[in-house]
Amino acid sequence: GRGPPLRRGSKPPLMGPVNIDLGPSDVQEKPRRGRKPKATSQRPLKGNAAKVLDHLRALLSRKRFTRTTQGDIASAAGIPNGSIAAALKQLVDKGFILEGHRGHYKLA
Repeated sequence: GRGPPLRRGSKPPLMGPVNIDLGPSDVQEKPRRGRKPKATSQRPLKGNAAKVLDHLRALLSRKRFTRTTQGDIASAAGIPNGSIAAALKQLVDKGFILEGHRGHYKLA
């Protein structure tokens, strides 16, 4: 016979290892079209990041870190609380401010 009958919900045993090459064999990379991305540091800040930076320039110094909350920044800059983290990350990534220990910032 064929062996013992399969139980309900069980899978049949594999017949052995099967080697299948799933790698690309004739792939050619297409040339990229469009404009080259501009350097992020050369673009002026817009929107919430600009509002946050205006507030932080009045609050922070270049010499020492100052502790502040995202809620305080949002209230003073007049933007939603949910937008603060993205604006702060953009300012840190572009080199406008430095982030110290949790909630501590200073001007770069």
